[in-house]
Amino acid sequence: MLATSGQVRSSLMPDIPTLAEQGYPDLVVQEWFAVFMLRSVPSPRVDAGAQAVRLATARPEFVAALKPLGMTTAISTPAALAARIAREQRVWARLVLAAGIRVE
Repeated sequence: MLATSGQVRSSLMPDIPTLAEQGYPDLVVQEWFAVFMLRSVPSPRVDAGAQAVRLATARPEFVAALKPLGMTTAISTPAALAARIAREQRVWARLVLAAGIRVE
């Protein structure tokens, strides 16, 4: 393996450098997972759902189950998720346009 695409080296492969370390600082690609609700869900319910997800993903058993997969939790908020999605859309839209990718 030549490189990993995360922000930091993988705990499963600490000797493998990242693409950023190899001269490609803008090439950071990480998988992420989120829980979504309909836009029409009232804010108090969104907040309650976000709190339930935070509590569940902070449980030691959950964190321990992810570790062998090289995954970690990153607790977030609905606002931070919305900002991340907007940022991801901008990044991938530029790449799709630059590559000339079209829907067929």
